[in-house]
Amino acid sequence: MKRIVSIMIILVLCLGMYVPAVAKEGIPMTAGLTSTVSQRCYIDTEGNLWMWGENEYGQCGQDPSTKWIDKPIMVMSNVVSVCRRKEAVIVLKADGTAWTWGYDFNHGAEVRRKYSNGKVLYNYVKGPEPYKVADNVAAVSIGNQMQFGILKTDGTLWTWGNSIWNDLGYNASSLPASYFKVPADSSDMMGYEVSVPVKILDNVKTFAMGHYDGMAIKNDGSLWYWGNDDAISMDSGKATGGEPLPPTKIMDGVVSFNSDDEWDDVVLANGEAWSLGGAITGNLKNRHKLADNVKMVMGPVTDARVEISTGKQYMFDFILKKDGKLYSNNGSEFVMDNVVWVEDVEMALQPMNDRTRNYPSLYILCGDGVLYERTAVYNEDFSFNRYEIRKLADNVALPGQPFSSLKAKVKPFEDVYKDDYFGTAVEWAYNHSPQITDGVTKTKFAPERSVTRGQVVTFLWRAAGCPEPESFDNPFVDVNENDYFYKPVLWAVEQKITQGANADGTRFVPSQTCSTMHIATFLYRSIHFGEDGWGDIARNWVMSNGLAENTGLDVKIGEDCPRSAVVTFLYRYYEGK
Repeated sequence: MKRIVSIMIILVLCLGMYVPAVAKEGIPMTAGLTSTVSQRCYIDTEGNLWMWGENEYGQCGQDPSTKWIDKPIMVMSNVVSVCRRKEAVIVLKADGTAWTWGYDFNHGAEVRRKYSNGKVLYNYVKGPEPYKVADNVAAVSIGNQMQFGILKTDGTLWTWGNSIWNDLGYNASSLPASYFKVPADSSDMMGYEVSVPVKILDNVKTFAMGHYDGMAIKNDGSLWYWGNDDAISMDSGKATGGEPLPPTKIMDGVVSFNSDDEWDDVVLANGEAWSLGGAITGNLKNRHKLADNVKMVMGPVTDARVEISTGKQYMFDFILKKDGKLYSNNGSEFVMDNVVWVEDVEMALQPMNDRTRNYPSLYILCGDGVLYERTAVYNEDFSFNRYEIRKLADNVALPGQPFSSLKAKVKPFEDVYKDDYFGTAVEWAYNHSPQITDGVTKTKFAPERSVTRGQVVTFLWRAAGCPEPESFDNPFVDVNENDYFYKPVLWAVEQKITQGANADGTRFVPSQTCSTMHIATFLYRSIHFGEDGWGDIARNWVMSNGLAENTGLDVKIGEDCPRSAVVTFLYRYYEGK
């Protein structure tokens, strides 16, 4: 059934509107770029996937006996893209592997019924266990009827899943039996349920699985469509009630699109936005131009106030302006500031038996990484009460970024990532007993900050276990009992690590920054008692033992040594010896 009203969210540059947002189905997925928010799930800035909501098929990665998950729970790490539709989930991990779970046609099947004539019907097994689909994947998507797609790093597009109307881009009935977990037409679903990906296109950079169809943009800017065009027959131009198409080129010069149910919209390279409706097969009289100077077109949102009070479906646009202000009801109602992403969520119940919190729902992601939900709240008599905005999560990753932007951090620090060359060393130093360093603040390690003489001898002393000095005779006028480095300095003097920084040995100069040569010498002396080691001896020892490997640093005078390198030298020596 066609929509009564279809008003699109558009980005109109000439009006100063900026809409980096998507709608509830047919979200374009671009190779190599993150997609971090989907229906009741998001990816945080460290690549952790969080999910909540329906779980009757294990969609949230939990035992299906728990039908609904109230709050976001972490399901998987190292995730760069996610797409969730109804009963199933597909994710892309940082290592290029694609995984599915829920109702994904890959968890096997079980006998539902046997007939006397020998016919057997099956149920597909649903489950929370991730199933690895493929390697070398660059983007993933699910359609609204559980059609799956993966875009590989070589630009090839592959599809599988539910093919009620041959909406995967090929005639599923022609596939060999090895492509099905159960014999075709003998499951508990209509049509064919393909379990093995089938290649349908080459040279693809962006794609989305839609309602009973899919769309893709190739590297040359051409737009391709496949699946069930239920509005217009390619031959007659008349409504036929459904005619499946193989991948078919629709037009050139396309830079973006939105596929939402039977209505599809595109943005051309010249900035024109067109609504294609169901007429993607060539009947131009059913296409209409939306606007000029457009960057992105988005799908409509249902106004619950109108639908509940009148029984009619009214759909309006959300407008996100260039200044980050989000407006609803065709721009007349201010919603929120500093917005970077909007997504419409399908109608559902939350919880499933509580009609006082009936969707539609809108997810709003702000530039500070805070994710909000705008939900329609109803009275007990089902009359509309209000729209409510509540915070769902902090530290949500922004979409459309390179995969490398999602990195796991070394807790509790916001400026140290686990894949930094010093990441493991900082984690070791923080968790070491006794603790070698707890950072310059509770959340910042300041890896590039130079270290001082007072700090480095303290690091060495703590790494050695905080031994008590044998004598408390203090030769230095600039070291006092209340200094944090008091005992470390006295211990360092006894161990002949340092004898001070001036000729007569009366000053330690604890605030003086250290070069990489100083650090190498201090560490060398702490291990080789009584040896001076200054210069090439300490440098060669550090380099030959791999302590400075992959740090980008040389051991020399004049190059300040950062905190990251000091803990790395210590970690590699103490853990490698």
